[in-house]
Amino acid sequence: DLVIISLGTNESYDSNYNGTAFESEVDTMISKIKRTIPQANIIITLPSENYKLANGKHIENNTVDKVAAVLRSQALKHNCAIWDLCAAMGGDGSMLEWYEKGWVNKDHVHFLKAGYNEQGYLLFEAINKSLEQD
Repeated sequence: DLVIISLGTNESYDSNYNGTAFESEVDTMISKIKRTIPQANIIITLPSENYKLANGKHIENNTVDKVAAVLRSQALKHNCAIWDLCAAMGGDGSMLEWYEKGWVNKDHVHFLKAGYNEQGYLLFEAINKSLEQD
């Protein structure tokens, strides 16, 4: 069994983001999954780069890094695999490139169909590659 947990973008947009509370929630969730499906492997996906609108301009949402750090920490604690969507997309500036390709909504946060297709392809390739290495 495989459980893929993909979260963090919405949390990074919360103006009242609380890293300690988020960490506790993630810890509780993973613990419940492990109790319920002990044989399952878990992959935690880290959120993509995204932007907030401020004074009519898109500025990078730096809270994503804090959210990703919590997710990395919990993945290590619970022995979960990590898939870094931002890195898979191309790293810093990739959201802007995906926007130019027509894969991302004008909000620079949400993917369009083509972007979700690409995300799925990239995750599939990463899983396939890890299976080949075993």
